[in-house]
Amino acid sequence: MTKIVKKFTRNGKEYEIRLTSSNSTLHVRLFTGGKSAMSPSYHVRFNTAHDLKILTGQDAIKEMVKMAEHDVILHEQSIRRIEQQKRRNEQQFRNRMNQLDEQINIDFIIVSLWRMRWRSLTMS
Repeated sequence: MTKIVKKFTRNGKEYEIRLTSSNSTLHVRLFTGGKSAMSPSYHVRFNTAHDLKILTGQDAIKEMVKMAEHDVILHEQSIRRIEQQKRRNEQQFRNRMNQLDEQINIDFIIVSLWRMRWRSLTMS
């Protein structure tokens, strides 16, 4: 049994949360474009879901769906942080290369001046 529990769009990307069952377990998985969107899947045994409903009134499937949606947000935030860090690292690298280039130019000028001074002293 596979059932689409929820469809939603986040930042222009379409997601589906699907519910499947196997043996004595319910599984909630996240899909986009017909393919599994992320590796985590959420599962609960039938008896645990039943006990949760009886004892606390909570619906295990709804809770797993909330976790799947929340994980999409966390995943996007992680990607944004990684991209920001990558841009910072690239900028730091460019700045350091510019500093080294300036230092090399200064060193070249100093060496050239010393050579000119040396020649003038040896030619005299």
